[in-house]
Amino acid sequence: MEEKKNLGFGGSAEVASDEESRSIIQSELKKYFRPELLNRIDEIIIFHKLTQPEIDEIARKMLHTLANRMEELDIHLTVTDAAVERLGKVGYDPVYGARPLRRTITNSLEDAISEKMLEGAIKAGDTVTVDVKDDNFTFETSHAAQA
Repeated sequence: MEEKKNLGFGGSAEVASDEESRSIIQSELKKYFRPELLNRIDEIIIFHKLTQPEIDEIARKMLHTLANRMEELDIHLTVTDAAVERLGKVGYDPVYGARPLRRTITNSLEDAISEKMLEGAIKAGDTVTVDVKDDNFTFETSHAAQA
């Protein structure tokens, strides 16, 4: 029986040093590709899986962009640490990395906030706080004081 080898983004559960990984990858490449093609590869770069703090940091940067867009509408966005962590857990995929995070923010936060704006529940001057309760995102609105 032939041993299964992973090449590329899938990776394996075993953690090897970068040099060991590079050596394994080069061996596998030699099995499948002609020397002419391999000669064109300048470098093999090893990518490690993201850690939860790194995922949370990516989520915070994406949320900062969303908050800036909402500020243009005079709506202030606050996202709790629990909500950021939940976004990271829901929006991270070990195979695809943090790419699905953008879609998760759109589907879970932006769409819900947009609906509340259309309903008139969120208006200019309001502050929206995103939190998590029972693994679901919650949206608390603090209305601006009337002058």
